[in-house]
Amino acid sequence: MYPLKHPVLGTEREAVPYRIIAFILDLIFLLVLSVVIIFFCLGLTIAVKVSNGLSIILVIVTVLLLWALYSFVMEGWIGQTIGKMAVNIIVVKEDGSPCGFLSSFVRNLFRIVDGFPFCYLVGFIVIAITEKRQRVGDILANTVVVRASPSPQTERSHTDTHH
Repeated sequence: MYPLKHPVLGTEREAVPYRIIAFILDLIFLLVLSVVIIFFCLGLTIAVKVSNGLSIILVIVTVLLLWALYSFVMEGWIGQTIGKMAVNIIVVKEDGSPCGFLSSFVRNLFRIVDGFPFCYLVGFIVIAITEKRQRVGDILANTVVVRASPSPQTERSHTDTHH
């Protein structure tokens, strides 16, 4: 189900500014989805007359699961989150093969370290000083984030419009 047979087009260095944009896009997406979940749970609470304590627990658990599973599932399944798709970057193993669920699990487990003390400060510092522009999670999972090859359809449409 991986979207690209040969995903590596650019280098890890070329992907760095796109990683920042993808992070912001994913953050916006998750915040919007969290608000939708909160309103849904509040509506459910009113409709079913669930206690406020239970509804708060439902909201917290649902939002935490969303935030915990989003990158893990998306990157494990297709190598990209919605933000990464938007800016055409992809997570792959260092050898260029698909990231897969195990590597995705490891790289996302260490978001806690990369995110310390706030706003991914450790992650950005490690990306800045490592040769392959990897954060701690990438190093431990043997993954890199690179520019993705355009799809054959995209390449054809560019060729068709220029002739």
